[in-house]
Amino acid sequence: MEQKMSNIKRLSNPTAYAFSVVGFIALMILVFGSVYYATVAVEYQWRWFKIPKYFMYQEAITLYVEADGEIESIAPNKDKFDIVITDEDGQKSYTVPAGSFDWDEGDSISPGDIIAEYKGGWKPGLMARG
Repeated sequence: MEQKMSNIKRLSNPTAYAFSVVGFIALMILVFGSVYYATVAVEYQWRWFKIPKYFMYQEAITLYVEADGEIESIAPNKDKFDIVITDEDGQKSYTVPAGSFDWDEGDSISPGDIIAEYKGGWKPGLMARG
């Protein structure tokens, strides 16, 4: 009858021990090499300039036309302008900063056209709000 050799006796053999150490080192090199290759292949770009907006940002305000109409008048009001639009529902007035629009009196407008775009006030970002 054959006697079975225990694992302790088998690994106490110097040749088997050397093979197990070499195998473990080869496995670790393979794992670390795979992780290194994966990180190099991603080519991630850090965009540090975007971080401050998560704490405070300046709101961008865009006003859109709601119905077909015409720009009736554009009148200065201190450092802003009053734009009066006439459409099927009547007249609507918008007060916008100078330089935020590119319209003239009498221009026809359609739904979805941008009346004006400008920066609003400062608001807390996602990280500041929690």
